[in-house]
Amino acid sequence: MIKEEYWTLTKFILPLVLTTIAQDVGEQALNRSLTASTTAVLEIASFGIAYRILGLFTGAIEDFKYISITLLRTNKDRMKVILVSSIFTIASLVLMLIVGFTGAGDVIINDFHGVSDNVGSRARKALYIFSLYPFIDGLAWIHAGILIKYKHSFLTGLGSIADVVTQVTVVAVLLKTSMAVNNVFYIPLIASYSGVVVRLLILICSYYKFCHHKILRESENSNLKLLSFCNIIKTWAPLMAVRLCQRVSRPLINLFVARDRLDGRTEADAIESLAVLSVVFPLCHIPYGWLNEIKALEATFTKKKENKRSEMKVKTVRIFGVAMFFVSTMLVIILAWIPGVAESILVNASNVTPSFALLCLVPIQIMGILPIPVINRALVTGWLIKVKTTSALYPTVVMRLGVIVVMVTTLPMMGIHGAVMGTTALVGGFIADALTALVGASVVKYKCNRRPTLNLLMQNTSDLEKHDESDNSKKEHLSFESTL
Repeated sequence: MIKEEYWTLTKFILPLVLTTIAQDVGEQALNRSLTASTTAVLEIASFGIAYRILGLFTGAIEDFKYISITLLRTNKDRMKVILVSSIFTIASLVLMLIVGFTGAGDVIINDFHGVSDNVGSRARKALYIFSLYPFIDGLAWIHAGILIKYKHSFLTGLGSIADVVTQVTVVAVLLKTSMAVNNVFYIPLIASYSGVVVRLLILICSYYKFCHHKILRESENSNLKLLSFCNIIKTWAPLMAVRLCQRVSRPLINLFVARDRLDGRTEADAIESLAVLSVVFPLCHIPYGWLNEIKALEATFTKKKENKRSEMKVKTVRIFGVAMFFVSTMLVIILAWIPGVAESILVNASNVTPSFALLCLVPIQIMGILPIPVINRALVTGWLIKVKTTSALYPTVVMRLGVIVVMVTTLPMMGIHGAVMGTTALVGGFIADALTALVGASVVKYKCNRRPTLNLLMQNTSDLEKHDESDNSKKEHLSFESTL
């Protein structure tokens, strides 16, 4: 029975793991398309700035899948979640157009990052071309969450793999055209849109094939209370804040790396460091990033059913999570510490020069620490999602950003610069995030444990009062009889 439970969890999590890995592989493919240019470092740096800013919006939208898993039950609920997502993505579209077409873009990209007009103009151009991407991505994640809720995680993984295959295919085809010489800048943009559209089509078709009739059947149950906009925002807002914090941390690090001029560093050094970070972040995310998908397990498999019994024990899910952590750690060791592996991947897959690959080695080794805080945060967040108390995650936002700002400010004064400084600050922020989430969950658990005790005390007090009233009435009755 226990083996069957772990096999069930493995079958469920594997497509989600492939989903996360596919996203990182897709980003590597996008970087690969830019290396064909004679100004590859400049192209990768400018695209990296735009892609990190885009990640702020797509990251917040990704957490709509947890709303679909935990809250969505009827078709009206689905339409409300789509409406909230649409409002957010329209707002993001407006902001990206403002950054792309107005002077605000010069301030945010050129001045803040301290890059040249050439890099800044390319980054702004990529950003306004990406402005429709969050809307498509939001629809995809909502329906991915519904498929996960009904245990169709395989189809979610299939959509993400199709996304990456489409990106790689489009990049390979366009690199054989004249665009590889004249307009290499547009290749990753076209590939990104092609991939997300294919993913959305697969998820929408899968939803109507396997889940829509189940939701309609549940809608006929008059006892179900409709999901309110307040409940959607209350559950999503903390997850969005945490995700935005995670996504803003990388552009924030890019900003400080780009502006670092201590110890004789030049703009060329800063652009080179940005290019290193643009390659290292997605590559290092592959061994540990998929651990975040463990957040979906507890809410999906340990909820109590009508017979008041859950499908699986919480302990089973957590043991499985720890086992996945050891798998992730092994992958990190292979990537970061076995000589020649990282260089081979970078040179052959990303098509960078051997000298550039050597610059990436130390940052990759620093980021090898990340599976430890990530698994802790994933297990804690999964429990908070299940008990619908995600507001406990708000302090992690302040703590993570605060630690990153402190580190990127102080590390250059200690002689640590470039990509090494950026990855060190990122790891420090992750550790602070995980520890704060653990403290928040402990407070929530303490309150949950204390509440039944208070109820029991109140019930005992009420029983004692009733007992005293009964005794007093008996005494009065006996006194009345003796008087007679």
